[in-house]
Formats: sequence, structure tokens, C-alpha cells
Amino acid sequence: MKNFIASICISLLFISCSTSKIERQSMRTLKGDWTITDISYPGSSGFVDVNLFNDASVNCFKNSSWNFVSNNNTGHYTLSGSDCPSGQQKFAWNIETLQNNTYAFTLKPVDKGDNSRKIKQGFGMEITQLNDYNMTTRQTVQYNGAPFIVQMEFSKNR
Repeated sequence: MKNFIASICISLLFISCSTSKIERQSMRTLKGDWTITDISYPGSSGFVDVNLFNDASVNCFKNSSWNFVSNNNTGHYTLSGSDCPSGQQKFAWNIETLQNNTYAFTLKPVDKGDNSRKIKQGFGMEITQLNDYNMTTRQTVQYNGAPFIVQMEFSKNR
């Protein structure tokens, strides 16, 4: 009887800590190669040059290439533009379901040799749209000491 109760407790622990069915589906949808096709600033009257992910100017992210690997929650992006850093920036990512079909998305840049589990700092975004062909993210950054929203439109490469 004790073994039976212990088995049930262990099973409940694994179930409560596992990824939900919706999150697994969104991870599979995210898997693959994407390109940022548009960057906008909801609630703003025009272009604002901010740095994203402590890496580069927002201009460098337009037409950048992204790859998401769902089985280990890693990936990389390559920036575009002649005045932008070259090479791939590796990252670890996580996705959690919010309400109203939106997701909390965390991206943690990973330098060569770093273990993503030991990295405490990441960048939070909200995924407001995700399907097999398109994704929309919103990231709140600081600009002149005030919160500012950067919206990025991704298109999946086929």
C-alpha cells in the first residue's frame, strides 16, 4: 500500500511539473526557421532606435533570420545589415501559456561555453499571434526612462 501511495505521489509530481499540451503544441509550431518581416512601435508616432537583447539596434533585426529548436529549447539568430554585428547569436528559450491565446516567451542569450541553466538574466516578450506561418511578439523596453513597446512580425520560412 505504501508503494502504491508513493507511486501516485511521484506520478502527480511529474504531471504537475510537465509542459501542458498547449505549450507542447506551441513549441512544435515555433520549431523551424523564421524571418522578421516587420518591426513596429504600437502607440508611438514613428521610428525609435533602441537596442534589443543587449545586442544591436532594432534596425539590425529587420529581415534577421531565426531558428528555433523545440526538443531542447535552443536556437540562434543572425542579424542583417552592413552596420550590424555578424555571426550567430545563440539563445535558450521558454514558452508558457497565458490567457486569451497569448504566450509568455523568454529568450536568454547564450555565449559559447555557457550553460543556459546558469544564466539568470533573460528577455521577456509576449507572443500575441502564433500559427504555422506567422508569429507576432511584443517586447517592452526602456526608452528615455519610460516603457516602450517594440512589436516584431515573423514569417516562417517554407
